[in-house]
Amino acid sequence: MMRSLRVSLSQYLDIARVHTSSINDLHLDTLHERFLLTAGNDASIALFDTQRPVGLHGPHTARPLHVVQRGSPGSHSFGISSVRWYPRDSGLFVTGSMDHQVGVWDSESMQPVYMFDLSEKVFNVALSPCATHALIAVATRDSRVRLCDLATGGFTHTLSGHSGSVTSVDWSPAHEFLLATGGIDGVVRLWDIRRGSDSCLVLLDQHNTFSSTQRSSTGAGTNSATSHPLPGAPLPLQPYAQTASAVRLCSHYGPVVSVLFSPDCNSLVSSSRDNSVHVWDLSTSSHMPVHFSQLSVRAGAWHIGSCLSANGSLLYHPSGVNINMYEMQTGKLLTVLQAHFGSVTACIFRMRDQALFSASAEGLALVWTAGELPADMAHEEDQWSDDER
Repeated sequence: MMRSLRVSLSQYLDIARVHTSSINDLHLDTLHERFLLTAGNDASIALFDTQRPVGLHGPHTARPLHVVQRGSPGSHSFGISSVRWYPRDSGLFVTGSMDHQVGVWDSESMQPVYMFDLSEKVFNVALSPCATHALIAVATRDSRVRLCDLATGGFTHTLSGHSGSVTSVDWSPAHEFLLATGGIDGVVRLWDIRRGSDSCLVLLDQHNTFSSTQRSSTGAGTNSATSHPLPGAPLPLQPYAQTASAVRLCSHYGPVVSVLFSPDCNSLVSSSRDNSVHVWDLSTSSHMPVHFSQLSVRAGAWHIGSCLSANGSLLYHPSGVNINMYEMQTGKLLTVLQAHFGSVTACIFRMRDQALFSASAEGLALVWTAGELPADMAHEEDQWSDDER
């Protein structure tokens, strides 16, 4: 933990500036954590190799291997809101755009191999890291969650339940059919996508705290959400027994801008334009009594890319022009990362060297490290990484 408190801008790796306006999202390939994609509000996509050249001991600037500009064949015509690598093959990646399109791209040619037309602005896309299926979950301005099938090039089905635009989606890292979504209605929902019209497992309610969960276990009240056991889960999700005096079910008092499963899939983190972060215990569907302070979510944001450390003990969350680093167990603000001049839009954690990549509205991607150790300390670094995980 103390090593992570020394997070600062990398002295050895910079990312060259490519985008002419905001970088809306970025993502590292999950196989090697080497290739970085950035997606811009100018409809451009850039691909970088973040590995330092062999034998280089000084600073290194990663320059793009490829750049797709607006107007290129098959490119998006409006800003790209979301970008994700295909988890099992770094030869493919997916983009979502304000031009209503979800693109599937070949990373070798940097050409789209297929475009899904969603007929609505796309805010976020997600691919399951553990699934046997090849479904893209898509959050759009529509109130329905759309599932696009990479294998067939068609839509499988939709998930209905939100009362407004869907802003965020995330697949469970342990259950291939479990999907979390957040919407402008302030609600976080969990879905088992196999169940058709009965797909919603539970609506997470911020008034369902640990103490109220204990009370509901006595049998008082009536169920306010349908809940089904999760195959393979250590404990089934439990519905909240809401009393008649309780307020309307909601996860946040403002639009949800992020949903994020913990690496062990025991909890879910959500955040909102109301400047709140909530942690949910997925075994009970309860809101954990953890308070995160001094968060400032960008006004008008549809989706913000927060991330967790490799073992889930730290939360990195964009907060205005800064990134707040919190201790997950207590919500304590450990440090504030300051270097961007525009609002931070997204960040992603790299497990192998404990590095953090961030993007912002001024069009810059930055690299942060928790202390870069010399080669003669490499063994200690490996030992620390094993302990951290």
